Amino acid sequence: MADVRLPEGDISTWDEDNAGDEIPQRVGPMDELGVTGVKRVSGYVDEEFLPALRGRKAVRVYREMSSNDSMVGAMLFSIDKLLREVEWKVLPATQDEEGLKAQEFLESCMEDMSHSWDDFIGEVLSVLPYGWSWHEIVYKRRLGPWQKDPKKRSKHEDGLIGWRKMPIRAQETLLRWSFDESGGVRAMVQMAPPRYQTTVIPIEKSLLFRTSIAKGNPEGVSLLRTAYRAWYFKKRLEEFEAIGVERDLAGMPVGRVPADYLTAKKGTPQEKTVQAFRKMVRGVRRDENEGLVLPTQYDPDTKQPLFDFELMSSGGTRQFDTNSIINRYEQRILMSVLADFILVGHENTGSYSLHTDKTGIFRAALNAIAKAIADTLNRYAVPRLFAVNGWKLDQLPRFEPTNVDPPDLAQLAGFISATATAGMQWFPDPELEKYVREIARLPEMTDEDVEYKRVMYEQQQAMEFAGGQMEMLGMKQKAEMTAQGMTPEQAEIIPADLTLHNYVRTLFFWAPDHIAAATNGIVNSFILAFAGATIAMILSLVVSTMIHRTKGFGSRLLDFLCVVPIGFPGIVIAMGVLVTYIRTPIYATLWILLLGYITRFFPYGQRNVSSVMLAISEELEQSSRLAGASWLTTLRRITIPLLKPGIFAGWVLLFIIFLRELSISIILYTSGTETLSVGVYYLANYENETLTSALSMTQTVMLLACVFVFRRVAGREALTA
Repeated sequence: MADVRLPEGDISTWDEDNAGDEIPQRVGPMDELGVTGVKRVSGYVDEEFLPALRGRKAVRVYREMSSNDSMVGAMLFSIDKLLREVEWKVLPATQDEEGLKAQEFLESCMEDMSHSWDDFIGEVLSVLPYGWSWHEIVYKRRLGPWQKDPKKRSKHEDGLIGWRKMPIRAQETLLRWSFDESGGVRAMVQMAPPRYQTTVIPIEKSLLFRTSIAKGNPEGVSLLRTAYRAWYFKKRLEEFEAIGVERDLAGMPVGRVPADYLTAKKGTPQEKTVQAFRKMVRGVRRDENEGLVLPTQYDPDTKQPLFDFELMSSGGTRQFDTNSIINRYEQRILMSVLADFILVGHENTGSYSLHTDKTGIFRAALNAIAKAIADTLNRYAVPRLFAVNGWKLDQLPRFEPTNVDPPDLAQLAGFISATATAGMQWFPDPELEKYVREIARLPEMTDEDVEYKRVMYEQQQAMEFAGGQMEMLGMKQKAEMTAQGMTPEQAEIIPADLTLHNYVRTLFFWAPDHIAAATNGIVNSFILAFAGATIAMILSLVVSTMIHRTKGFGSRLLDFLCVVPIGFPGIVIAMGVLVTYIRTPIYATLWILLLGYITRFFPYGQRNVSSVMLAISEELEQSSRLAGASWLTTLRRITIPLLKPGIFAGWVLLFIIFLRELSISIILYTSGTETLSVGVYYLANYENETLTSALSMTQTVMLLACVFVFRRVAGREALTA
């Protein structure tokens, strides 16, 4: 880089035009140019501005704070015990067999380590006072519980690789860090007792838990960092207070010596006497050894004692109340981690409402710590475990901690009661019940119970939907008739309403005042009738061929299954279709109506084809095959032409049935998927009788026209068959 001179005058003139910086031109999208910016020298981090809180010095200070201060110890104790109560669950990535198998494997690895999972979490929580916690991952081959080698001993004998242990590498054993060029951590260099030999532990074999990852600093930020200043002053004040109390009890020691003794040369008897008096002043203590025996000698001129020792009594209370000052610093220590609720109740401090609010915030903070631990495990430990086993999945199972503290059950009960009163149905919804059980830490439901309640809930919802819809239509009709001052027995048609405009509103969708339920119903009914009849007859041809051209138990079973739908009412079939496909994309579309139609009326078309196929000799098809024709050619040129009357008759029958079908449609339709019969039902309940009559007449004319046309066409086809 060229020499760069600082600009003179206003610093705002310093820009890229005169800085002399060269901007790289060819930079790949995967290249990293900058660094994190963490201050480091020879593997030592220099981010802390206080020298006492750098490196190993910080470890000693934080250890003293956590081990030698009652308030800090109480704070860390409460955090540790609350986080140890967290239940760690393994959630599958998917609900298929592979996802559940991966979940089971990860759970088995948790329980198969040489130390318990709670012990591991307890060591991880050392991240709180120190800001970081380094754990080495040690694997093993799972070859059974009777193996003597700990590298092979396991509760399982599946031969997979699992976690043997994840021990901590203590913070005080850190010698230095190893960084890469961009500032990322490559390894921890450890020097631990008793051998004090350097050991390099790579990050690929480790887990680094941190409270903060600012600048990629491997040492994070201690939870006690913001409490250090308050702790420092509190410690000093307690030391001063202890000295002051002792002096108050013993008195202020005062020693008097002649003036010339204070200026005596070193080594002379006078100087030694002065040193002895100083030692007495410093060593006065209130114990069983207190007291002095001194010879008495007076000055011959002044008649005053040459040597004297006395205790000056205390002057009474001090100007400052050290107790209140120390209490203030203790409160600030707890406030630094939102734990000042610990003081609630001590010496009439705080209130219940304050305690509730503070503990809620404190629990939220602890939940964030638990999730940060889970995130490190899910991001590094879990993928490495599956990688060493060669288990490559698109999605991996993950650890999920529960909440630190369950919600207040009285509040939860009040919430459920209030929402249930408002109309929310908690049970038998399995997901909602599962959530309530989880947050209340109640016993979990088994998978069979969840599935059973889910099916029951969907069936109940479907029944309530259908019943409510029909009840609503009936109530609407009664309300309209009551509003007109009529009872159902008194209802009559008004001659003025008998106009052709009723046909315009029910037939033409471009009319300004058209009724969407009627116009949509006509289009949808023709689509469903044509598509449903065509698909049903294609299936009928295939199924009839399988039944009558193959032999064995399978054909007889298939023949029986084709008759089964005839024995069920249409509304029952519709309810079954609704419960089965309510969570699929075809719900609330024409496809679910089409599926219900074909399921219910498919036997009619199949029986038409079967009756004609039984009258056709199999020798015709066999002759065609002997002549070299393929199965498809035989079907196209021999079988279908002979079956044409039966196929056409079945198609016409299904077309007419689908065009007028109501029992299935009334259950499965939604807004926009109304059919012609649903439109008539809608008009009968929501509109007046003249509109209902117009659409009913239209439906009747359509059905008669279809029957007439199809009979004419069927007659010609029968002659040419």
